[in-house]
This record gives sequence, structure tokens and C-alpha cells, in this order.
Amino acid sequence: EEALTIDKIHKVPGCSDTFFGIINIRRNVQSVLNLNKLINLPNSKKTEHTRIIIANNSNRSTGILVDKLLDIEDITDSSITDALPTIDKDIEKIAAGQFNYHDEIVTIIDIEKLFDKLETIT
Repeated sequence: EEALTIDKIHKVPGCSDTFFGIINIRRNVQSVLNLNKLINLPNSKKTEHTRIIIANNSNRSTGILVDKLLDIEDITDSSITDALPTIDKDIEKIAAGQFNYHDEIVTIIDIEKLFDKLETIT
């Protein structure tokens, strides 16, 4: 939906460590997901390039903290291939596939799978 710079993420006592906390976006409270925690990677240091990507479907929404947003691309279904069998198993659970972006392989996250995984831990 949109990409935001980090302002202030408010911690929520007792909240799963899968979430950094909540933010206020134009008077709407939005959770911020720690995707690294969800896929068992170490936390990254926040920099001036760190962004919060707002992801949603028809009835769920969350912010996802990312290290850096390189670009926003419209990609065709035909450019998406299956994820490599060597992909990490935790990432594979939420992957929709992959595509080639400027000679680099990029994994695409399936938002429905991501939300379904979140429901099992929250």
C-alpha cells in the first residue's frame, strides 16, 4: 500500500517479540512486524534507509520493517518463478516465488501466507 520512513515505534507491553510495536499513521494505529524475527534472522540495525512497508489484504493490515527499499516494481506473473529449493525453510513458508531484479534474485513474500503465519503466533 505504501512505504513510510520510521518515526516513532511505540512498544506494547506483553506483545510478542514478532512485533516491534505500533505506529500512528494519520490517526490510525498500525502494528509493525519484525520480519527478521519471524524468519529467524538476526535483527538489523535501523538506518536512514530503513522503511516501514504497509501490507494489507481485505481484512488485515500490518507494517513490515525493511532495511532498505530499493524500488517499487510492477511485475508480471510470467516473470515469477518458483523459489529455489535451497531457500531457507522459514522463508519458504511465506514465499510466493522469486524474480530477477537487475541480475539479482529477489524472493517475493506472499502476504496471505504471511498473515496466516502471524495468526498462528499471535
